[in-house]
Amino acid sequence: MTFSILIVDDHPLVAAALMGVLRDLGPQVTCSVAHSGMAAKQLLTQQNVFGLIVLDLALPDMDGFAVLAHLRECYARVPVIVVSASGNIQDMQRAIAAGAK
Repeated sequence: MTFSILIVDDHPLVAAALMGVLRDLGPQVTCSVAHSGMAAKQLLTQQNVFGLIVLDLALPDMDGFAVLAHLRECYARVPVIVVSASGNIQDMQRAIAAGAK
């Protein structure tokens, strides 16, 4: 059985690194990448099969917190992990309050 993960990050090197680490979890893990909030929404609409979403808060087209709110509203059963370069404690608290794991 396959476990699918969606990585939402606009930096190709970061997305590739995350994909490499997550694929090391086992042969059953597959990863897809969206480089923007809109691309993530499109992928989720087309392929509603993800068991985990890894989300960067700094996206080029949408506020990461808006994407997180959309994910919690439309895909409440799918855990979202926020991975961000932000060291701001308020960002961390806000992400957790919004439903990030």
